[in-house]
Amino acid sequence: MAETAALRRRGLAGRAAGTGDVAMLFVFPRAERPCFWMKNTLLPLSLAFIDARGVIRQLEALVPNDERRICARQPIRWALEVSADGPAAEQLAVGRHVHGLPKPVVTRPWPPPR
Repeated sequence: MAETAALRRRGLAGRAAGTGDVAMLFVFPRAERPCFWMKNTLLPLSLAFIDARGVIRQLEALVPNDERRICARQPIRWALEVSADGPAAEQLAVGRHVHGLPKPVVTRPWPPPR
């Protein structure tokens, strides 16, 4: 799970090809339109953009080492990357509701406002 900016930047980059079914859930602190790319990522992936209600709004096929940016077309709270040839990819469909998503962690400024 990628809940911090550093983990979201790294994603699945550097994973060896042929490691089987892998997945990473990206959790965003607020609704936004993030972009993904596949630089240094060796596995073909399927990417699901998930809105604040937990509904898959967009699916994208990600090609290994492709540096093109693939962006969410609307604000989302989660993005799920899974092995393109794994069983989880077969379960992804636009309009499908994803259950059990963690609540995004919202950071607050420090010191707190008075």
